[in-house]
Amino acid sequence: MTTMTLAQTASRIQTINKQISQLTDEKHQLEDHVRTLIPEGETREEDGYTITVRTGARRLDTKKLAAAYPATRNPEYYKPTIDIAAVKRMIPTIVLEQDGFYTVSTPGVTIK
Repeated sequence: MTTMTLAQTASRIQTINKQISQLTDEKHQLEDHVRTLIPEGETREEDGYTITVRTGARRLDTKKLAAAYPATRNPEYYKPTIDIAAVKRMIPTIVLEQDGFYTVSTPGVTIK
């Protein structure tokens, strides 16, 4: 595989990305179909497969809550968080780097 040119590698990545997108769409359609066949929270056994439709996650809508219960009137519902902009203004970058406060992710590859 390392004998591929950069252009060939880019082309192959684009092909794979398109296939992933198509397969993801198909997977979502199939999962939607399964949800029409099995009620939420139930499991079925069929032809050696165990198929479960889990109950959907129930989360609070934090944006809606913040609008209904603003911090100015309900400070007890809030907790302080670190102000990254203030940290960057007040602590020199070299100190943040030397003390290991920066994390670096894997470099991304973009092909258009």
